[in-house]
Amino acid sequence: MKKIISILLLVLVSILFMGCKEKEKPYLLTPEGIPLVAVGGVVDEFEVTTTPGPQVLQSELLQDNYDVIVAPVTLGAQLSIKGSINYKIAGLITFDNMYIVSKKNVTLNSISDLNGKTIYSYGQNQPSDIMLKYALEKSGVSATIEYADSVSTVVSSYFMPGNADYALVAEPYLSKIKQKMEVNVIDVASVLRSLSDGKVEFIPQAAIYVYNGLTKAQVKKILKTIENNIASLNLDSAAYAKLLLEKDANLYPLFNNLGEDVLKGVCQNAGINYLKACDNKAKLEEFFGIVDKANKNLFNSQVPSDDFYFNY
Repeated sequence: MKKIISILLLVLVSILFMGCKEKEKPYLLTPEGIPLVAVGGVVDEFEVTTTPGPQVLQSELLQDNYDVIVAPVTLGAQLSIKGSINYKIAGLITFDNMYIVSKKNVTLNSISDLNGKTIYSYGQNQPSDIMLKYALEKSGVSATIEYADSVSTVVSSYFMPGNADYALVAEPYLSKIKQKMEVNVIDVASVLRSLSDGKVEFIPQAAIYVYNGLTKAQVKKILKTIENNIASLNLDSAAYAKLLLEKDANLYPLFNNLGEDVLKGVCQNAGINYLKACDNKAKLEEFFGIVDKANKNLFNSQVPSDDFYFNY
């Protein structure tokens, strides 16, 4: 009898231990594209799910299925203002990925060369479009903007075939274009930083959101992993591109589809970096104000409360 009781106690303790044991890898949800490149070097340290569009990100930010979600800064801010988000913004990881291009034989030395011209763009009344218009307005440039349904369409249907002299693009499309032809390039973020009136320090794009139920120690460990990874990306973009190509091609086909040269271009030009969100609250609110002024449907003249930010 004693032997049976001992065995039962051993089984019970094992079950309790298994139930209390912390899962080995945090669950991470990220969109495909630049955010996946930003965390790509450490995907083996997470249980990663990728998604092609924003709909899944929005629904998951309201739930508790993931420890970490990479999502647009503006999406999290919108949900926070509505009071429905289950995550806090912890780190900013992609910025400033906006470029105006022209073919080499079309003049584009500065933003003033766009006066009276037509620019093909995407995302009407969304942050990228708003910041393009802001840069033009503050630079005293009057240009016509024509819209396509995506940056992919801008490149494939208008710019590459020669139907557009000027186009707004982003990585990885900038590097893809450069593989095919010589282009002139204006960095929209550099224009914004050099404005004499209404200067903007950065265009925040993707952020790290951490689940409210995690401990501060868990969050800090996750964030340090991602921060160190991005530091390695910026230290040696060529080595990082090769590292991505060694990842499971079935799980992460994006890396092989882009190829080594484009991946290097993305690492160099897509504005991948790491900043604490809580340390950049004032700059984020400045950005939110510009976006809100142009499109009241995004923030309804509000900014997220202090609870939106993970402080560490």
